[in-house]
Formats: sequence, structure tokens, C-alpha cells
Amino acid sequence: MHSHALTAEQATAIDTARTGVYLLTGRYDRLALTGGSQEFADAINAAHFEIGEGLGQFQPSENPEVFMEALNPVLDEIATKYPDRPR
Repeated sequence: MHSHALTAEQATAIDTARTGVYLLTGRYDRLALTGGSQEFADAINAAHFEIGEGLGQFQPSENPEVFMEALNPVLDEIATKYPDRPR
């Protein structure tokens, strides 16, 4: 949120009824520590928001097993919710 082009104002314009937003944030990510991840999820009405315990900003490389434990249920949910979309 701080060093990317997406502003908070732009984020609130995301139509989450049309475009599902799933956020997986690591507990030790700076935005999670400051509450920024939760604020972002609330601002855009994220379909799924989760703070991964034992994870930081680079979840897939820091702890791939724990990351996949968090990611797989989200992928299953997306596949169930959008069965007609290409994979």
C-alpha cells in the first residue's frame, strides 16, 4: 500500500461483487503489525482476509508448508465459487 500505485481511495473503488479479493497477510508483515492489512481489507470489503501465523511478508519462501496450508483452502473456495472460469 505504501510503495505501490494503488491508493486507499482507488482501492475502495474495487467492485468486490465482480472481482473477488483474497488477502493472505503474514503476522510479521509490517502492514499486519501496524493494522494496515486489516484496514485495507475493510476498505475494499475483501472476500477473504487472513493473517497467517508464523509468516512474514515473503510467505511462500519463508515457510512454504504453512503458506500452502493457508492458501489451499482459499484456492478450493475460489474453485467452488467460480466453477465455470478457466483455471
